[in-house]
Amino acid sequence: PSVATAPKPAATPGPKPATMPTTQPNTAVTTLKAGTVSVAKFPGGPEISFAYIPAGLFKMGANGIQTGETVKIRKAFWMQQTEVTQAQWKAVMGPTDFNCFVSESMTKPLEQKFYGDRKPVVCVTWNDAAEFVRQLNLKNDGYHYRLPTGAEWEYAARADSINDKPEDLNSIAWFLDNSDGSGTHEVATKKANAWGLFDMLGNAEEWVQECNYTCEIRGGEYAGFGNFMYPAFKRSTGAEYTSNGRGFRILREAGPASPRPK
Repeated sequence: PSVATAPKPAATPGPKPATMPTTQPNTAVTTLKAGTVSVAKFPGGPEISFAYIPAGLFKMGANGIQTGETVKIRKAFWMQQTEVTQAQWKAVMGPTDFNCFVSESMTKPLEQKFYGDRKPVVCVTWNDAAEFVRQLNLKNDGYHYRLPTGAEWEYAARADSINDKPEDLNSIAWFLDNSDGSGTHEVATKKANAWGLFDMLGNAEEWVQECNYTCEIRGGEYAGFGNFMYPAFKRSTGAEYTSNGRGFRILREAGPASPRPK
């Protein structure tokens, strides 16, 4: 004969699992508006603001007009809104006395007028910039940081504009005509471009990722001539050559950081 068993008591409802946010902080986001700002805060510093740059197509420029090849930026990214400042540099690398390269046998101390926490860090080599990025990545905030490529830099500087020459350079850049050779200025004291980036064409020119026998430089600087201040302008020099008008800005990749070796 079958044996009757007592019914099991109903399970006591437990706490509901926490609802995960729909967007994780290190997940690529494709619906953001170009120029959306994100601020990265690292323990002990620095704090760095980035503008969202969407994927897209553009024609790289040459000689002042867009006559170059069509380039596809396949992945969105976040570009630092300003050049790396001296305060940000010190937070990562510690206080530094900068010496600018003059010749193979001579360096010259950076003049005092170039110092200031909100001024761009200058007189740094390409290798110095790469070391800053390496140290920032060691902070392991879930994102990967690097120098932008020349194509990414130009694409961000254009901000979806088909015009190679800015209509009002004076409003967006520090260069020879309005800085009077007085040195670099505090970042973000001129207007941002349409994607929220400051000082792309003036104040300090910038190292980018390409570096082999020589390293690529983008943008213009405080003592530059206005006819060279356009997104497509580029030149190159040795990795160890420095200038009181040359710094860099960094890029944050939109997706999660790549796994680091153990």
